[in-house]
Amino acid sequence: MSVLTKGRNVFGWPLDQDSKEVGRARELVRKALSDYELDDELRGDVELVVSELVTNAVVHGAAQIELAVHVLYDRIRVCVTDASPQPLIPGQPASHDERGRGLAIVQSYGRLWVCARHPGKEVWAEFLRPSTELPLSLMACIPGHSTSTGCGVPCSGFSAFMFSPPH
Repeated sequence: MSVLTKGRNVFGWPLDQDSKEVGRARELVRKALSDYELDDELRGDVELVVSELVTNAVVHGAAQIELAVHVLYDRIRVCVTDASPQPLIPGQPASHDERGRGLAIVQSYGRLWVCARHPGKEVWAEFLRPSTELPLSLMACIPGHSTSTGCGVPCSGFSAFMFSPPH
């Protein structure tokens, strides 16, 4: 399968609804992140979360599944989409159960977001990475930054809901 999307800092791939795709997804992400100066712990955390999100899409979602990785200056965003309109429902596993912990694992490593789309849903997690110094002209575009006076550069925004499992 070929790359779905590829830009300087955006990578994406279509995935089949097959459990073998979980390992393949980890390998694709490992290769995509290899050119970035990331510590082993962060890279391992991203790979683990990719495994959990792709597993969830394979087991509970519907084809076509897509995986995307966005490497931003201060974070890495991993996004998995599938065609199922079914909402995410966190498992309530007993201590001896082998399944049902995926979303809790994802949320323990990074921020987890869910966005309904037509058709299906999009689930993504973000990981903070050590910031890269940006030129002052770009820092001015970041809302809340002390030099933020507006730079005339359109900033894209999106709205979604942060996933919070019931307690």
